[in-house]
Amino acid sequence: MIFVPLNKLTESEIKFLPGNVDYTLNPPPFIGRTQSGAIDVLNEYPIVPEMDPPNVSGYRYYYDEALAAALKDIEGHLIEGLNKLEGNYRNRVKNLKVYVKDGGDGLGDMKEMRNRGTLYPSKVVRMAFTILSVTAVLDDNQEIKIFVEEKPNSEMCCRPLVVALADEQDKRSLAIMCKPLMFEREALQSTTMTIGSLSFTFSIYGTMYDEKMLRMGEGMLSSGSKYFCTLCTKLRTAPIDDVMDITRTHENCIYNFEAYERNAQHLTRENLLKESTGIASKPFLSSDPMIDATHADIHWGEKVFEMYAREIAQVYDPNKELTQEDKALVKDGAVRLKKFCREELGLKKELMMVGNFAREMLKPKTVQTLCDMLLPPQRHNAVKQYIALLSQMRTIYRATNPEIGSVDTYRELSSTFKTLLTNEFKYAFPLSNYQHKVLDHVPDLIIQFGSVGKFSTEPVEAGNKLCRRFRKCNAYKSPTMEMLHILKYHWLYTMKSLQMLVRDKANFHCGFCRELGHTARTCAKKTNSSLSN
Repeated sequence: MIFVPLNKLTESEIKFLPGNVDYTLNPPPFIGRTQSGAIDVLNEYPIVPEMDPPNVSGYRYYYDEALAAALKDIEGHLIEGLNKLEGNYRNRVKNLKVYVKDGGDGLGDMKEMRNRGTLYPSKVVRMAFTILSVTAVLDDNQEIKIFVEEKPNSEMCCRPLVVALADEQDKRSLAIMCKPLMFEREALQSTTMTIGSLSFTFSIYGTMYDEKMLRMGEGMLSSGSKYFCTLCTKLRTAPIDDVMDITRTHENCIYNFEAYERNAQHLTRENLLKESTGIASKPFLSSDPMIDATHADIHWGEKVFEMYAREIAQVYDPNKELTQEDKALVKDGAVRLKKFCREELGLKKELMMVGNFAREMLKPKTVQTLCDMLLPPQRHNAVKQYIALLSQMRTIYRATNPEIGSVDTYRELSSTFKTLLTNEFKYAFPLSNYQHKVLDHVPDLIIQFGSVGKFSTEPVEAGNKLCRRFRKCNAYKSPTMEMLHILKYHWLYTMKSLQMLVRDKANFHCGFCRELGHTARTCAKKTNSSLSN
């Protein structure tokens, strides 16, 4: 059903696409629109003859039309949630508040592209959003949840907004795609959308960005600079116990850039960067302060791998610069560790990625086996404690709904882990950006947002695999039409109504007579055939 040509989609399928839902906005923030549905990403970009056109080609949906289509898709769940409210509460409902997370990612090199001679880069940038929950707002501003997305980090509920051929490292191309969405995003949070008899307000969190895109969009220096944190102004060389509050916001980045650009005191670049705390270009990506739990896992997987390699090589001295002999020992330790993963854990070569590796390495049985086979006895307790503390912290920052009291527990675990690193793993310093953020900022983020794992970029990363699949199955000579088809196919793939329809057909599809509505066990034709034989 999903892979038929777009001109052969049924009316029931077309109505699920953005642009086919009637709604009103009060006050109306978007005036003068002449198009609806999927539009060219350069539709609102002014043509300047003196400048080269941006190297971008693709399609996007208007943010308000996409949200209206997504809410229409879950309308049945919302009405069911409202009907479950007690009569006293039901009559006091003022409107419905929708909590959304959005973000984007680049797919890197797309080898599946079959057309030749194009000037566009063979890279794709995607933007998407996920509806996290919907609450009923009462007349006294009390909120009662009527819909909660069961799997907020699944690609099945991450709906596409933009699919374009572009290079995510090209700031101009990225800004052209993001600025219209950022304008619509801000406008929607100060307006009310009415669909039928339901009124909606929106609270949108820009959290589904990896660190590279976030730094570029907020005007920060690269992750290799001494300003290595996207949440605070702590320097890479600062002591591990120096904990700073979360101060980097979109408004703060804009203020610091204006000070950097103005340079009223005529400072040198080094002093100017110190005054602007590492902000060196104009921010255009409106984001919220958050830690990406998915990339934090990947990064910790790399650090755990490095730790095991050094422990196997028995190279511990942090004060001595690694010699060629030490580097050879560490490299040999890494080879022995990979061999252990293949032979003892059963990880295939193509699965030896840091994400899979981290999940396996944090299992107590794996740690015990590895210690017994590869590590010296005097290091067993330190390594086991390292993994145990990291596993407990990971359980909290990956949780979509952390338990009450998890903040105090996390602070104790973080303090113990820092002490362990200082005493037993001195070679781990200086800490990387993700290590610092996981150890210092998770408690504050849980207090502010209620969770860290719920705002992960995992649905965007998983959606990238779907995008590659759709592009491989629907490669055309025209890259522009290719992006249009991928955008629409991906949207239909995420529709809950179609997912339920496919699930019902799969559950009630007779393998004997090939008809829908029953199974082979209850098939009358099969029963009659067996009786006649």
